[in-house]
Amino acid sequence: MTTTTTIPRQEIIGIIPASKLVEYGVATAVPIVSTPWFDDRQTCRIVHDYLEGKIEGRFDEYRSCRSYAAGVCVGTGGAGMLCLFHEPDSSLAWGLARRWQRVQTQDGMVALQRRRK
Repeated sequence: MTTTTTIPRQEIIGIIPASKLVEYGVATAVPIVSTPWFDDRQTCRIVHDYLEGKIEGRFDEYRSCRSYAAGVCVGTGGAGMLCLFHEPDSSLAWGLARRWQRVQTQDGMVALQRRRK
């Protein structure tokens, strides 16, 4: 696996030769970098309600989610991944969710941002 030095841990999956880019004014080859998949479950509203203690994480609290379908989160782009509430609390996905925090923007909207370490 070839990786970049400027974007750590990103795999180079191809190269566009400079000869194909002349018409765009580019004189050097350009690497094609893989795009990592983002697990939408880590930013789920109901997951963050649970992490903030607003709900207890009971079935009757998360089954009404529009992305919930028989234990699977259909909000994962067809990946067929379990709803986080069906994964152990110590799973990687729960760990990713805990890296986010809700904040209020200046205009009063609520958004998620990465926690500062």
